[in-house]
Amino acid sequence: MVWSTRCDYGRTGLSAEDVLLSDGGTAPERGLPQPEHLHAGGDEDLANFPYDLYTWWLLRRRSGSRYNGFTLAQHGVVVVTFNYRLGVLGFLTTGDQSLPGNYGLMDQIEVLRWVSENIAKFGGDSCSVTLFGSSAGSASAGLLMLSPMSRGLFHRVILQSGSPLSFWAVYRPEADHRKFFDDVSDMVGCPDDSTDDRIECLRKVHYSNFTHYPWEQPDCSNNVDLEIKRLLDNFNTFPNLVPSKLNFKPRVDGDIVPSDPRRMYTSALYQNVTVMIGNLKDEWARSMGWFFNDLDTVDADLSDGFERESFERSIHHVIRTRFSWSREVADAAVFMYTDWTNVTDPYVNREGYKDLMSDFVMTAPSVDLADILAEKGTTVYYYYYNHQSIFTDPPWWKCYHSLELDSVFGSPFTGYNIAVDDQRNHTKEDKEISRISMLLWTNFAKYGNPTKDPVRGVTWRHMDSAQNNYLHITPERIAMRSFLRAEKMAFWNKLVPSLRGVQTMFEVDSSQAKPADRNLTLMWFFGILSVLSFSVTLALVVRNGKLQKKLAKLMATSSMNAV
Repeated sequence: MVWSTRCDYGRTGLSAEDVLLSDGGTAPERGLPQPEHLHAGGDEDLANFPYDLYTWWLLRRRSGSRYNGFTLAQHGVVVVTFNYRLGVLGFLTTGDQSLPGNYGLMDQIEVLRWVSENIAKFGGDSCSVTLFGSSAGSASAGLLMLSPMSRGLFHRVILQSGSPLSFWAVYRPEADHRKFFDDVSDMVGCPDDSTDDRIECLRKVHYSNFTHYPWEQPDCSNNVDLEIKRLLDNFNTFPNLVPSKLNFKPRVDGDIVPSDPRRMYTSALYQNVTVMIGNLKDEWARSMGWFFNDLDTVDADLSDGFERESFERSIHHVIRTRFSWSREVADAAVFMYTDWTNVTDPYVNREGYKDLMSDFVMTAPSVDLADILAEKGTTVYYYYYNHQSIFTDPPWWKCYHSLELDSVFGSPFTGYNIAVDDQRNHTKEDKEISRISMLLWTNFAKYGNPTKDPVRGVTWRHMDSAQNNYLHITPERIAMRSFLRAEKMAFWNKLVPSLRGVQTMFEVDSSQAKPADRNLTLMWFFGILSVLSFSVTLALVVRNGKLQKKLAKLMATSSMNAV
């Protein structure tokens, strides 16, 4: 059974676009659990990052609809995929209640309300709704856990490769929303009148002005969307991540998102629902060229790997230039992600940079959230997914961001490959990991427990503070393990904040750390490396003159500061 619904937000006075398209599939039973999928924020072939691609994919190709739920529905669930507004139409704001933004989140809440009221007609159970999403969709689901407007509308959550605690999940407090709003208004010809008049003028601008890409227009110079991209290059959001620096995203508005997400989670001000959360091994592989548009000495292709100098310069560029963090943090990151048994191998260095960015952008924020939830008594199931499809091109991307969606939606059994939007002949391994993934995901949706009965002889134990259990998923075997990438997660979630003199990784520095604190932090850094069996690494460091000088300089600087 398939259904679609369109909800006209014109009745709320917010806008006039029919944007909510909700598509679902169900087996012919009644009272079935109800998984709802939040798609990521953009077309991966174009930009692949949350909230940034206006509504081109949403309105033109209907991102949610490319995730066909029919195969997944054969496991005794009703599957709903839906779309929400992105970019200007979804998240433009004045930074206050005049134009509060968060319309994309409103779309998501409206779908949840519709499902709650109507899903029984399609065989679903409104008391057993699981919300799951990938990337931006995952961060959105995490934000909806905080929203009083969505309370009671879902009962379980799956967060795939995206955390509401990531730096890209919400606008930072210092973003200059008003200036950007005025610039966009000027760009589309709205007169410089009152805020209300400018908002009314913007509402009369046809949506296509914000959704077409330059190559779709015969005259690119007249394309408003292109001008907005240029404008965003100078928009004061921190940090600017993607090459075009498009950073449309939700904001803390006091209503839909009442307060800072981290503060709300650590204060247990969230819907205490059962949570599954996880990451892929090579999250950043498909995005390796990002940051390099203004670092022209680095080849963004990376097919031949990273020379040592480029490896170090790239890490310093990300941490010092893009994030404005200290040299201490950059040097520590270079140290942590260097394979000291093979320093000069360009392919090894490429793997090191890929691992660093995967941990920094995706995995560490997810682990951070999972730790908070488990500490507050929430039942959390954590997974780490590692399967490389034969269709991964180039092969060194391995298990990249969102690759697991093919498995979760059963693509190997239909022949349709989501990642490449094409028919493919999947392998035996593809089918096996898809079978496992669909079983785990739908068990979680039905029972709140992904292994109500053991899968391949394994019972997935939820996280606890003593073990930090997680499920390692591969086609060959699934196995329970403890403390995912422990030293790397401690580096980002513990050491980096300490080096920066703040409490959390992405917190804005309110003041410089006390000199004595900096000295103590560095002592702890080298101490914990020894505890984590880095004695061989440290011996190699001593023999590496270049890094030895850097570390000696760090220690000398810290000692001077402590005086």
